Amino acid sequence: MTVGEALVLTPIELGLLLRAAHRATGRWSLRALPSVLAYRRPLTRRMILLVPVLLVLALAIYFAYTPVGNAIGGGLSGIYPHWLITGKNAPAGFSKVVLVSTLLATLAVDGVINPTVEELYFRGYLLPRLPVAGWPAIPVSAALFSLQHYWQPWNWLLIFGLELILTTLVVRLRCVRLGIVMHTLTNSFGILLTLVGVLS
Repeated sequence: MTVGEALVLTPIELGLLLRAAHRATGRWSLRALPSVLAYRRPLTRRMILLVPVLLVLALAIYFAYTPVGNAIGGGLSGIYPHWLITGKNAPAGFSKVVLVSTLLATLAVDGVINPTVEELYFRGYLLPRLPVAGWPAIPVSAALFSLQHYWQPWNWLLIFGLELILTTLVVRLRCVRLGIVMHTLTNSFGILLTLVGVLS
């Protein structure tokens, strides 16, 4: 999954952003991205104080949803490998060096780079350009983001619910940076826990 994100999803989304920035400014540059992004308000102290509350809420929703995801995933066990659905036994048989290196690469790609690009693309760029405008665009954006995670359909409901909350906040507070912070934190949380477990 990490390799697919690094080589396919993230480059495509970043390429679309850079292409839009080039059309708007004539420059192929990351510095030109703000010209095509919405919700560019900087993080405020109030938003930063909101982050731990949102993180606890996201984790509570995740743990409450886990039995539902397991039940849906159980029905897909003939299609998807068991380790992909449950996350169990995937690291079995690998050395500590390989596991730590893989987890650090996963943290960089899936924990930081990919969520940052996804937020810039889905919330900063695509959301205000959807064919539906205003508040109805929020569930459409959350649904598109869920469906992009085609390799884990058992989590579509979870992803939709979490993105519904996050997208609403990004629009309400007009701050895509809040989406980036929350997305990177939630993606990194499980990876960091696994890394701590491997190192200990």
